[in-house]
Amino acid sequence: VPGARGAVQVIASRLPEKTRDAAIVTEVLARIDGLNDLIQDLLVFARPPAPKPARVDLPSLLGSVIALLKRDPALSDLEISVTGDVPHALADPNLMKITLQNLLINAAHAQQGKGSVRVTLRRTDGFNSIDIADSGPGIPAEIRAALFRPFKTTKARGTGLGMATAKRLIESQDGQIAVECPASGGTRITLTIPVAPADTE
Repeated sequence: VPGARGAVQVIASRLPEKTRDAAIVTEVLARIDGLNDLIQDLLVFARPPAPKPARVDLPSLLGSVIALLKRDPALSDLEISVTGDVPHALADPNLMKITLQNLLINAAHAQQGKGSVRVTLRRTDGFNSIDIADSGPGIPAEIRAALFRPFKTTKARGTGLGMATAKRLIESQDGQIAVECPASGGTRITLTIPVAPADTE
């Protein structure tokens, strides 16, 4: 896929802008990107990496994920706030990054890249909770009932593996994921992940 995309990009660079051919090549690039996303999602979903638990500073990890997302010009009007504090979690930092990035992008897309996403950290009964709340339109009940099934999506160009993959990755680390759509609107996703014992490296 990367080789094909590179070849198409070369063709695109040789075409005059704002022509029918340039528009077609742009659409081909978008289709290639969609195919690449699907392949990557399928690989992670079908064969998720074995977790490598470590002590993870969730506020710091969230900060790095948010900083990465803010580099996307499409999300420049989105505000992501993080409140609360928790002890270190026992989790795989790479798998947590994949999960959090996926969920924050979903929240951003629900609001067309604008508005705000509120992330709240709290500790409950030996677990750290991460609440991700947006002010989008919410998820219809019929979609919500099947949200964690593979290939279920509300996006025009989504792969439908994002939530299923997030569930698989979180549960592989002895955590859980839940989704609510409050009557007041929006969507709230709650991740729970174990607190790291004091002697964990």
